[in-house]
Amino acid sequence: MKKLNVNADLILENSFIGATRQICVVTPDFDRTVRSFVDTLGIGPWWINEYRPPEIHGTTFRGKSVEYGMKIGLAWTGEMNWEIIEPLFGPNIYTEFLDKTDGKGGVHHIGFLSEDFDSEWSETINSFVGRGHIIVQEGGWRGVQWVYFEGDDPAQPQYELIRRDPGWIRPEPLRWYPHPPK
Repeated sequence: MKKLNVNADLILENSFIGATRQICVVTPDFDRTVRSFVDTLGIGPWWINEYRPPEIHGTTFRGKSVEYGMKIGLAWTGEMNWEIIEPLFGPNIYTEFLDKTDGKGGVHHIGFLSEDFDSEWSETINSFVGRGHIIVQEGGWRGVQWVYFEGDDPAQPQYELIRRDPGWIRPEPLRWYPHPPK
């Protein structure tokens, strides 16, 4: 694969984003969407799991403590992580997005890893908030924490900040699609 070069002259002085690590699609039909990525783009194999309480914890939605669950799939193209989410239950930003798109879904959020920032977790969260983004959802699962932000521009997707515990290793999924990695 071709290695990409970054032109440092094209970075704004007020930039604080280290790298874009994830693009997420929210869908009402998880299996159809995963098959589509595999069949039309060759993206996979997909690590597939479900996040449900009590393993998913510390969950909030629009400032209120809630319980929600989701089916999640992860695959990679180079360093870019692709994520597919289908909401399972509870109030959350994924169901809200499906409602806004008349049940169609689509690209929902862009993810950033806390390790790519020159600041600690809480300071990085404050950097987003200080730039006009509000926290819309939070949660954690097996050593991973996330915070979602949205701004006031409806054309912008939501953003996710992801933090993993030191030494974190991704657990085995419920299944792989179309097959486990070689």
